[in-house]
Amino acid sequence: MKEIVAETLHDPIIYDEAASLIEEHHTAGRDVVIVSTSGAEVVEPIGELLGADRVVATRMVVGDDGCFTGEVEYYAYGPTKAEAVKELAASEGYDLPRCYAYSDSATDLPMLESVGHLHAANPDRALRREAVAPARGRERSQATS
Repeated sequence: MKEIVAETLHDPIIYDEAASLIEEHHTAGRDVVIVSTSGAEVVEPIGELLGADRVVATRMVVGDDGCFTGEVEYYAYGPTKAEAVKELAASEGYDLPRCYAYSDSATDLPMLESVGHLHAANPDRALRREAVAPARGRERSQATS
């Protein structure tokens, strides 16, 4: 799997806006953490290309033979993303009210609501509804790209 990902990631499409945002966060002294439901085998190399400091992603069980067993070790989805962000904040000393999160999916609301600066980027309908709702004391932003 790692070989396939390496062969196909020669020229990934990275939007200028995303690259600029990552650079802005690094310039401000913030770590950049990618939290994704996709498999770590895919997300980690992308995170490396983007200059992310850490990656939280779904992990599959690999057997002694080096093959996937079909079992999921950790599923980074919905509330588990929020739990992972909170655990990472505790271990790394991140102040969640000062942290930023970006998502395109309403399934990430628990993660978004665990930080102080939540942003909907190219949101699905459900997340768009939430993004335009009253902010409930948090900085909310809606990107419409």
